[in-house]
Amino acid sequence: MKIFHISQRELCADVLHPRLPERTLDTENCTIPRICCAKSITDCIRGANHVNANGIVYFVYEAVIENTTVILNSRQLYQLVPDVMFTKECWILSSVKIRLIGKIKVESIRQQPYPIPFNPNYMVYECVKWGWIKKGLI
Repeated sequence: MKIFHISQRELCADVLHPRLPERTLDTENCTIPRICCAKSITDCIRGANHVNANGIVYFVYEAVIENTTVILNSRQLYQLVPDVMFTKECWILSSVKIRLIGKIKVESIRQQPYPIPFNPNYMVYECVKWGWIKKGLI
């Protein structure tokens, strides 16, 4: 199983440690330290949910999953993350080795309604298109 993590800056570490995210939804759990990831790069972009993501460059990392890696999948996050069925994110709750696999640029984002509990007017940002700037180990 491949699990990806994206960052707008190149990470200097070979290992990521769970932490509280800088941005969350008002109704999203903000007490559990985690590494936000997804099974696809497109889902990582959905999870980042940036309003003006067109043109944003991300470094793409693959998590090195081991038998001891603790992962909460989308179904397990249903009560903790209101838009998880859209983002399909998962959380890694243990430290994990990562490897840089490339750099991408978001080329097109579409805003669409996605009602969530407590906010029937919530909008999500669907990644329509992204492309590799550089693929392979950088």
